[in-house]
Amino acid sequence: MGNHGVGEYVSWPGIATLAVSSLFFWLSNRSGRQAKELESVPRLQTLGEIGALLRASKKTTKACMASLTGRVCSDDPLKCENVPDLGVIHRSITREVFMKKNDRGEWKRDNSTLTDFTRETRWHVEDGASKARVHVNDGKSATGLQLKAVFVGFEADGAGGFQGGSDLNAAANLLKVGADLWQGVKKIGREKTEGILPLGTTVTCVGEVSKLATNVDSSSSSTARAAEYVLRKPMQGPFYITTQTMPELVQGLSRSSRRWLLLGIGVTCLGSYLIARKLYKRVLADVRARRFREEIRRRREGGGVEGEGEEEEETSAEKTCVICMHKKYDTVFTNCGHMCCCFECARKCDKCPICREPSPFKRVYEA
Repeated sequence: MGNHGVGEYVSWPGIATLAVSSLFFWLSNRSGRQAKELESVPRLQTLGEIGALLRASKKTTKACMASLTGRVCSDDPLKCENVPDLGVIHRSITREVFMKKNDRGEWKRDNSTLTDFTRETRWHVEDGASKARVHVNDGKSATGLQLKAVFVGFEADGAGGFQGGSDLNAAANLLKVGADLWQGVKKIGREKTEGILPLGTTVTCVGEVSKLATNVDSSSSSTARAAEYVLRKPMQGPFYITTQTMPELVQGLSRSSRRWLLLGIGVTCLGSYLIARKLYKRVLADVRARRFREEIRRRREGGGVEGEGEEEEETSAEKTCVICMHKKYDTVFTNCGHMCCCFECARKCDKCPICREPSPFKRVYEA
């Protein structure tokens, strides 16, 4: 590498691009692995097949992985706060909406989350084709769970804040508003959203299934005769609750894996190009510089100049224009800093003859 540092041969943007591509490859590998895990899980057509699956399983824990489909049911459903809809999983989010002043004096809309909580009641899955029911434990932590948005409301700031309050509270609120405006914040109001997993929704569940030790509800003879199972998150393995079918879920993960893979390949090609381009330009510049030094050495050896003017000739030869090879260089390329050719030759080219970098040039006058 001569007298040059490593940084002149390495393209740091190219290295960063390759690092980003490794992240895309990791995402592709993860999605592909999840798709293969789901494909290996036994798919049950009805809930009545769970008993046969457990009997065929040789695990000592009397539990096995399974994929099943059924309707969401519950004896004690949850009710939304603002609408009469019923569900088994309820999520409520309250956000404070405000305008924030940036450094350029522009007001931009922004929000911050005040509360975000999720409730879940005891619920199970039925398919109607059999008397079996599968109770779901901790369904809110499952992957792929998408809740139905049933309420989106907005309350303007101060819509009810001053009603029934004392003058002291009103003055305190005004002072708070003034302080917020002084800090570049203008409150607009609060936005509240509610989402639920409604009763009767057909879902696909993937997890660890086992026999329920005791019946959850024995008040009904039909329920007592029904086979009771429980589905929970496994120690190792997928845990999904989604409204998609199993083929749709696997196909979606496979598409995501291919998409990340193609993106990773594209970014890898870009990073490799940046690295190769920087290395090629640097090596080419070194080759040109080495050829120039060899040419100067040949001219010096073949000149036959001896005596008192030898040192002066060596200095003059080292400052020879690399293009015409007979004039003294007096022009510098401002972008790269190379000073290697005369002004007449520099006017005929738009790139530095050493590094091939497009650059303007300026003439240098020696005192």
